[in-house]
Amino acid sequence: GSKRHMFSVRHIDKDVVHRYAELVPGDLKVTSNYRKDKDYIQWECNISISHPFFVKMLELGWKPLFEQDRIYPNGDFFEDAFVKSYIRLHHDIGSTRVKGNGDVFVKPRLRIHGSADVLEKIGDLLCKRIGVKKKKIQTDHKIKRAKTIHYQSKVEVPKILEFVEATNSLEKYQSFKLGYQKINQI
Repeated sequence: GSKRHMFSVRHIDKDVVHRYAELVPGDLKVTSNYRKDKDYIQWECNISISHPFFVKMLELGWKPLFEQDRIYPNGDFFEDAFVKSYIRLHHDIGSTRVKGNGDVFVKPRLRIHGSADVLEKIGDLLCKRIGVKKKKIQTDHKIKRAKTIHYQSKVEVPKILEFVEATNSLEKYQSFKLGYQKINQI
């Protein structure tokens, strides 16, 4: 996110924000805010817009949240590190159920959220680096400008989570009871 005189990284996982604060040079403070509207604690770290890290982000094409369509960075940067960090910040993991004859099939669902340009390039990189299939970018039915990529393969989902080192999400994935189940079991 962006304030007038600060750049903010916000997330509900304090480890994500602490890791950011460790990686960016300078004495960065991590604070927490209770989001009454959503009933959770959000962690935040701010840097000045004159900080060299922020200046470099602008050079790479970064746009603030209020911009309609953020573009994928261009220029000289560590693409794998960007994609891994982006996915760790902008994904959710869950499961979905498909009903059958007296049973349901439970499968994983990894969603990565972002703009069409960013997701297109992330999909290309995942396809190249770890061999997952290219996915169609979908429009979120709640927010028309929000886009997502869905992965629902029990092979691809853990492969992606391992690649991006999303350990908490990988643990959550491993706790799922996947496959066919009788309806009275769930």
